[in-house]
Amino acid sequence: MNTKVKEKIWFIFCVLFIISYMRINHFSIFRFIGLGAIQLISIIYILKNRIKVEYDKKILICVLCVLLCMTISNFNTEDIKESIIKIISVLDLFVASIILIPIFYKDVEIKKILLNTSYAFAFVLTICAIVYKNDFIYTYGMGRMGGETRLYAGFIHPNTLGIFSFLCFINSFALCMYYKKDIKSKERLIIYLSLIISAFLMVKADCRTAMLSCIIFVILVIFNKIFYQKSKIKLIIVISGIGIMILVTLINMDKLTIDKLDEILSYRLTYIERAIEDLQQNKELLFGRGAFRNSNTSSLGEILLDSGYINTIYQFGLVTFGVVVLLMIRLLLQILKNNEEREKEIVLQFFIIFLIYSIPDNILLNISSFFAVYMYTLISMNNRIDKKDEKDEKIVNNYSCI
Repeated sequence: MNTKVKEKIWFIFCVLFIISYMRINHFSIFRFIGLGAIQLISIIYILKNRIKVEYDKKILICVLCVLLCMTISNFNTEDIKESIIKIISVLDLFVASIILIPIFYKDVEIKKILLNTSYAFAFVLTICAIVYKNDFIYTYGMGRMGGETRLYAGFIHPNTLGIFSFLCFINSFALCMYYKKDIKSKERLIIYLSLIISAFLMVKADCRTAMLSCIIFVILVIFNKIFYQKSKIKLIIVISGIGIMILVTLINMDKLTIDKLDEILSYRLTYIERAIEDLQQNKELLFGRGAFRNSNTSSLGEILLDSGYINTIYQFGLVTFGVVVLLMIRLLLQILKNNEEREKEIVLQFFIIFLIYSIPDNILLNISSFFAVYMYTLISMNNRIDKKDEKDEKIVNNYSCI
């Protein structure tokens, strides 16, 4: 199977995932069809070509420890069926993204994965923008406390539109900054349009996390580029700009009370406080409340958790969270092992911004999230040097020394 066919499969996979989050009944099934199909294709490809399955054993050990902790967390859960589904789904997520999909796409450049992801997202988001413009579907509904109306554009939630626009934006921006000379003029035009459409929809959805994360990502990339170019003037300008932003924020912090901050954060701080108190009351701080308990009503009141980290602690406890932290550290070390600087920089910046995005939203440990599959696949693809290649390289180096 040539790389062009693989790229088309990835494009279809991305399209299926994004439309599964549309406000149309039964569309969510496309999420599981897409992931199941790409796994099946990967298995057939591995068996047909008799490819030896290689993976990072330390990452696998961390994943198995996470699953063991999750199993313990679900001993006292009322619905055992839901717990089993959750554990199997998490295992499937990691098997797909750290073993099967990376092997299938081993001969495909990360640049092509970024391009096809941007194309798929831009394609669906453009249709959403056209539909929103002509009012063919119900597009508005949710408003904030201040009365501002937020854009759905056909998605199940404004934040869902925001997060897909966010990924489209950072993909396109990374391509502009790192592969500008390698991209054809037609491809460049599509990427520029993707940036404009994704930024427009993000603002209309009023997704603050997505917008702030995009700003942080842009600063990360620009700062990284300037640092490697060793341009002192540009570096001073960027650092001064960041310093001014921090100073203005600190000055305005005096006027900001905890209650006001809680209101700005849609009462997330209240929910977190209730969640911690609920865990302490039930003596479940170590192993959590069990799967699918991130939205709950307790004696303390309603508990609605968005943060990926707080979600993990509330559902599976501090022990599981500690193992997840070790897993993230191991994934970070795998990124740093890559000898191809450009790929390493892109995947590292993606990983950092995904970790930041997970503070207010659950994306890296959410089994139904495209972003978990996408990030773990990129990390596993990032480490491209085989053991055989390393041996050959050592032989060549030794020979040259002689």
